[in-house]
Amino acid sequence: MKIRHLLTCDFTLRLESCMRSRFTMAAILVAVGASSAQAQVFSTLTESGSTRALPSQTQLLRNMRDLIPDQDIVQIAFGDEAITLFSLHGSTGLARMKVHACSGPPLVDSLGGTASASGSVYYEENFTIQSLTLPVGTPVTIHARVTVARSFLAMLDNRNPAAPPNALATSSGSAGIRIDTLAIGAATFSGDFFGQETGSIPRSHTATGLFGTSFGDPYGPRVIEANEFNVQVNGIVGGRFNFALQTSFVAGSMAQNPYVAGGDAEVAFVWGAAVLGGLAEIRSPLDNFLFPPLAGAGPERALSYLPDAPVPEPASALLMLLGGVAVLRLARQRAAGRQPH
Repeated sequence: MKIRHLLTCDFTLRLESCMRSRFTMAAILVAVGASSAQAQVFSTLTESGSTRALPSQTQLLRNMRDLIPDQDIVQIAFGDEAITLFSLHGSTGLARMKVHACSGPPLVDSLGGTASASGSVYYEENFTIQSLTLPVGTPVTIHARVTVARSFLAMLDNRNPAAPPNALATSSGSAGIRIDTLAIGAATFSGDFFGQETGSIPRSHTATGLFGTSFGDPYGPRVIEANEFNVQVNGIVGGRFNFALQTSFVAGSMAQNPYVAGGDAEVAFVWGAAVLGGLAEIRSPLDNFLFPPLAGAGPERALSYLPDAPVPEPASALLMLLGGVAVLRLARQRAAGRQPH
């Protein structure tokens, strides 16, 4: 059952002190008076996955407003799984990420299985504040909104509470967002999360900043929440408005027969902004692209694009004992979050 927890924060200029995080983002500063030819899109999307029996698989896309892989990485072999689903939709103010790693029990031998899945997204674009009625240099106020929907879990098979110390499940991620109008106003958002369980260490889940400030009972139901953040920054007509997003996520698993371990994380970012008063707009000087609107940056949209979590969590050994290998594999593939981008 999804638990939808909405957290709204209002920020003023220089909100770096609002959140604690291990993540740091560097801003690329561009002079307000620079020519439109200097405006660019900087973006990178990477995905990788590997299991014990299959070679590592990686893909890389870069330097477009929208980065959508032709297909996601899906490795399933001998009881191990590594699945990644990443996409960047800068044209609509959306980024989706999923990492899933699951191991055991091995289908062929009694050796331990391993799996890992990881990915990252970086997106930065420079815009200008334009108006048909206000003269260049007129001060304006910009309302920006970012919402993050997230779900993550790391656990061993509950049917095997005495799993050995070398059974391991992990899930972690970090993100940072910067919105600035150069020397006039700036705001940063950051956060991270971490989940882990081993045969010798109890399950733990923590989250900060963008991903929430509490998690609840780590042995309770999976928590899905959306966190909304609002900020106002000052700018001027003819000046710059810069947006930058950077994320990184990893899931890993290791299990020795007959145990099962799984880690996963699902995240959706949405963002938008508008100039208060409606007399100016935020557009790209390259192609006149309009920055995504505020209306599309709320919790409902973020939750609607959150990739599906794996089911079962982790894989059920009971299915395998009943000879349901094909059923299990189909269930995992259907639960891998392979929704249309």
